[in-house]
Amino acid sequence: MQKKCISFIVILVLACASYFDGRANATDYSPNVHWVFVIDTSGSMKLKGKLDLLHEITTKLDQEFLDTRKNILRTGDRISLISFDEQARLEATSLYQTESDLALIRDKLQALNKRSGSLTFISEAIVKAVDVVNKYDKFFPTNALYVFTDGKSEPYSPRWPRKKIQQRKKRDAENFRKIALAGRNKGLNVWVGVLKWAAFKDARSLVGSMGKTGHLVDLTDFSRLSLEKALQDFARSVRAYVKVPALETVNLGTIPFKADSLYEKTISLPLITDKIEKAPPITGVVKFEPDNPSAVSRISGSPTAQH
Repeated sequence: MQKKCISFIVILVLACASYFDGRANATDYSPNVHWVFVIDTSGSMKLKGKLDLLHEITTKLDQEFLDTRKNILRTGDRISLISFDEQARLEATSLYQTESDLALIRDKLQALNKRSGSLTFISEAIVKAVDVVNKYDKFFPTNALYVFTDGKSEPYSPRWPRKKIQQRKKRDAENFRKIALAGRNKGLNVWVGVLKWAAFKDARSLVGSMGKTGHLVDLTDFSRLSLEKALQDFARSVRAYVKVPALETVNLGTIPFKADSLYEKTISLPLITDKIEKAPPITGVVKFEPDNPSAVSRISGSPTAQH
C-alpha cells in the first residue's frame, strides 16, 4: 500500500511540475498577463518641429518592454497592439513563447510611425481594447491595458454634418457606459498615459468612471519617462501570486488491494491566490493497476487551471 501511494505522488509531482513552467520543485506560480497597448496615431502625435511623441512611445515599447532581458515579459504572456485616431484598429496580437513571436509586434510598432490620422476617439479605442481583453480573459486573470494619448477626446469634427455628429456623440456616450461597466472587472487595469497637459481633464474623467480599475499616469515629461520602470512596477503589483498546496495532502480514497480492473480516482488541487477571486483548481484523473503499482500512468487529461 505504501509503495502504491509513493508511486502516485511521484507521478503527480511530475505532471504538476510540467504544467508550472517545468520547475520540478516549484509550488509557487504567477499566472500570465495580457498586455494591451493602445496608441494614439492622430496627427498631433507627429507635429513638425516638436517632439515626435508617436516615435518616442513606439521606440520605448520596443526597446524597454519587448526586451526580454528586462524580465517584464514572461513566457506565456500575450501582447496586443491597438491604434486609434478617428477609428480604433487591432493591429496585432501575439502569444509570447519565443523571440519570433515578438517580431509581428515590433513590425507593427514601426509601421505606426507612418500614421497621421485625424481626431482622437479615445472611448472607441478603450472599448476595442476591452473587447480584446474579454476574448482572452479565461486564459488571463490579470490584464494590463495602457492607453497613450497626447490630446483630449475628440470623437467628431465640427465640420461634419449635424446628423453624423449626433451619431458619433451617441456612440461616444454608449462607449463610456461600457467602460464604466468594464471597471467592475477586478482583473482589468487601465492606465491612461497622458502626454500633454491638455489631455488631463478628459483622462481624469475617463479613469474616474472606472473606479479602482482606472489609473492616470503623467507622461508629459519625456526626460523622466521610463516605461520599463512603470511596467515593472505594474507587474510586481498586479501579477497574481499562486501557490499549489502540498501534494502529500491528496486523498486517494480506499485503494483496493486486489481488483479485476484499473483503479481510478479523480483528484483536485485547490489554488491559493492573492489577486484572483475564484481561481480554478487543477484537476485530473489517476489510473493504475493495484497489482502493479510501478506501472502508474500519468494523469490523464489536462489541468483546468487557465493562465
